[in-house]
Amino acid sequence: MSGELWTEYRRTWQEFSRKLYEMQDLADSGQNERALALLAEVKEVRLRHNAARDRLAHFLTAEKLAAADREQYIRNTARLIWEFSGQPENTAERDWLRAEELVATASA
Repeated sequence: MSGELWTEYRRTWQEFSRKLYEMQDLADSGQNERALALLAEVKEVRLRHNAARDRLAHFLTAEKLAAADREQYIRNTARLIWEFSGQPENTAERDWLRAEELVATASA
């Protein structure tokens, strides 16, 4: 189940990113009408991505953790934090610490 959710999350993120960049490229090149025509599609793929993100987050927080699974769970959560933040550089330690807090709260 988890693998399918991650796959769907990544696929919808790529689709959303691709549509958004397409719209931005059109706007940057002065093709504003064509860019505006894509706005509805961008909104639609964003909603699909948000739904996939929410399903994955729900699955991850709903799991009860065994001690051996805790580190992998933290790693997955830290990755989600990083991806939700726009994949910034140099945030691994901060993301990991935040993930540890979230995992501790979710498993309490």
